[in-house]
Amino acid sequence: MYHANLVAGESLTWFTDRATVPVLVEYVLGLLRLSPADLMHAAEGFAQTSDESVFLTAVSGPKGAALSVWGFNPAGTERINAAMSQEWDTMMEQMGRGEYRGNPAGARNAPIVKGRLRPDFALSEVFDFINGADVVPVRTE
Repeated sequence: MYHANLVAGESLTWFTDRATVPVLVEYVLGLLRLSPADLMHAAEGFAQTSDESVFLTAVSGPKGAALSVWGFNPAGTERINAAMSQEWDTMMEQMGRGEYRGNPAGARNAPIVKGRLRPDFALSEVFDFINGADVVPVRTE
């Protein structure tokens, strides 16, 4: 189901080789301005917001952890875009002060459209984190 979703739509995937799935989920939920209580767990490894605007799937594999996020309506897409902007703005602020040490999860992100990386992310390693990984619960503990 996870790979089918990646091929069917447009998502943003955060991935890391330095943090566990719970740490990555906590970081991304913070960017999305969501808490674990905002999520309904549809099936093992799949969660969505109660308003069904955002859908999340977590995977863990030999390379590390990844969390993919889909916007199911304009509100979900806006929430994801705001998360990317917040992440960028925070990084630029910290760099401007000479304080940037990376994000707490050591995460990077990459947009996947119909199973392919956007061309400007062509060198991303995101598929190394997804291929061979197992779907795991979307949780922060």
